[in-house]
Amino acid sequence: MNTQLMILSSGTIFASSGIIDLYNDIPISLNYNIADIKTPQNRNADYSKTITVPGSNNNNNLLSHIYEIGIDRLYNPNHKVEARILYDSVQVFKGFMRLAKIMSKDGGLIEYDLELRGRLDDLFVSVKGKFLTDLTWSDLDHTYNKTNLKASWSTPVGSNYVYPVIDYGYSINKKDYEVSNFAPATYLKEIWDRIFSYAGFQYSSTFLTGTFFKSLIIPFTSDKMRLTEAQINLRQFRASRATTDQTFAMTFGSTYTYTDIIFNNDSTAPNEDTGGVYNTTTGIWTCGANGYYNISAYLTIAGDAAATQNSSMWCRIIDVTNTPRQIDMPGSYYAISTQTISFSIATPSPLYISSGTQVKVQLAHLTQSSPAPNISVKIGSYVYVKAKADMSNGDTIIFENTIPQKLTITELLINVIKMFNLYFEYDKDIPNKIYIEPRNDYYNSTIQDWSEKLDTNSIPEIIPMGSLDAKRYIFKYKKDNDYLNSIYQDTYGKDTNSTYGDKLKEVDNDFLKNDNVMESIFSPTPLYSDTTSNRVYPLIEKVDPVTKVISQIQANPRILYYGGLKTSTPSWNLFDFGKSNPSTETQYPYCGHLDDPDAPTLDLSFGVPNEVYYIPVWNASYSNNNIYNKYWRQFIEEITDKNSSIVVAWFWLKPVDIMEVDFRHVYRFLNQNFRLNKIYDYNPSENSLTKCEFIKIKGGIPFVAKTKTFTGARDSIFDPQIIPLT
Repeated sequence: MNTQLMILSSGTIFASSGIIDLYNDIPISLNYNIADIKTPQNRNADYSKTITVPGSNNNNNLLSHIYEIGIDRLYNPNHKVEARILYDSVQVFKGFMRLAKIMSKDGGLIEYDLELRGRLDDLFVSVKGKFLTDLTWSDLDHTYNKTNLKASWSTPVGSNYVYPVIDYGYSINKKDYEVSNFAPATYLKEIWDRIFSYAGFQYSSTFLTGTFFKSLIIPFTSDKMRLTEAQINLRQFRASRATTDQTFAMTFGSTYTYTDIIFNNDSTAPNEDTGGVYNTTTGIWTCGANGYYNISAYLTIAGDAAATQNSSMWCRIIDVTNTPRQIDMPGSYYAISTQTISFSIATPSPLYISSGTQVKVQLAHLTQSSPAPNISVKIGSYVYVKAKADMSNGDTIIFENTIPQKLTITELLINVIKMFNLYFEYDKDIPNKIYIEPRNDYYNSTIQDWSEKLDTNSIPEIIPMGSLDAKRYIFKYKKDNDYLNSIYQDTYGKDTNSTYGDKLKEVDNDFLKNDNVMESIFSPTPLYSDTTSNRVYPLIEKVDPVTKVISQIQANPRILYYGGLKTSTPSWNLFDFGKSNPSTETQYPYCGHLDDPDAPTLDLSFGVPNEVYYIPVWNASYSNNNIYNKYWRQFIEEITDKNSSIVVAWFWLKPVDIMEVDFRHVYRFLNQNFRLNKIYDYNPSENSLTKCEFIKIKGGIPFVAKTKTFTGARDSIFDPQIIPLT
């Protein structure tokens, strides 16, 4: 018997490969599995094990070098090393090794607990606790303008981003839209590729590189596009009079004189001017970026001994760049005397101000007293400009802020895997390479005959699928409180907890009661249309049930299909900010849960919804080629059919058999075909039986997508339990 644990040189952690000394009486048992039958939404590592090895000189040297073990037994648990388990030079395990524990024994000796992990588990370990915002997105930062918005409509799908039509509640007439009504949606494949690059993995997949997956997008679902804190700080400021008053003589006569107020300190707290936009010498604020701004000034003013009630003044905020215009409310007139007075002025609401515009605060004054008195703007008077957080034309979009902010990488991966029933197979020779396909495409027809390996002295255990613990399998998206989802949930989900486009599969079994619920982190996105055009689009907005006022909403993450440019009848208008520079658009960038609202061939819903909220064109159809039917139906029918079963049997397996194990293949014994599901506690160091679990393959009719023509806005067509699609 020759069992070896080999660790391989990486060049960066330690200098050479080595063989770990093992206890002769320590069995190395390995578990191989592909999925848990009773909880099909779970995904486990292909195999994992913890073993104990002696503190030999060889092990001490190898492990100390890798894990930086000190004399006080402290070590760095963050290092991992590629590992192989071989039996008589035949590889039976490939993965990573991590030092889990150092244990002291009598006489000063030590032992090590080494954790061996399969690669699928290690992928998730690599991204554990990380958010999508931890990935690098700066290469997608871009200028927020009409040019980039329109350019995204026709770029190749699957890379970067696109600006689709989604009604977030901005447009009133459903015809006129500004750039600010749009937000970028990130292609799911772009996110997926960045995750794998970040984790140091690569993949091979017909599904992930196909048109369908490349067309999936994660839209922007915050309530509005916002600047970053850093961007805001660069364009706003506060300045005050400090150290000295600003004193000047009033004008005698009947015509007001305007004197620029100089706030000479913008650096001493609470003053600040991170972007250097205010000039403390001239009193001019130069707007650094297009946007909406609030401008306020607070003045304390006093007159000298000559000031009387015949002296008056008022204050204004003026744009001196574009034909000087007053941009605050008309100021009140103040009578000035030796008494100190305080007043404030401000713009009535946030104003759109273009980059480069120069603004200053002025005091208008006149007097009937002679000689003309002096007045002083006192220490402590101040002005501040506060930038509104809304994005504006020409702003730089920091792309990291457009993706879901609190979504972890693990959550996204697991939910995509669950949604499309993806299976992972790790390459036996190329490190960190994973083959990924939906379950139905993952399996092939290659047969591995294990008839002669079956132990004839033990009787295989046949477990009917009726022993499953779920009466109902429920596939659904997460609830959300936007307008259309609320309507649907109130109409169809009060008693059933149903969401738009969910799917219920009930098992014919009188003894089961539990539900197996696969709920996505994404929420459904019903499509909408109105009578003004043929455009169909997602509607993600909130409507007050009493006042009917429309507002933007912070929505749950969504997943949609970008269907490209569709003809718009009639045309619609796209404006720059401030309803300027309109362009007439005869097409619109469609996205939704259907690939095409007029003639769909696929649906991102799990099941056919009971109702739709868009107006179908004449003779339009609906497809049942949805997520459940395409990616889950065959599997669920196999494990729930009354003639299906789990078969557990014992086999005489050798290391070469383990090397050839491929879950994609068909396994034949007892003159029948099976799918391999689990191998329990295989021990290469012993000539012993190994327990294996299979699913008896049920021959069924493959799913064929069907469509049915619409016959009404609300129709039994949408309930496949009543009228099946034909």
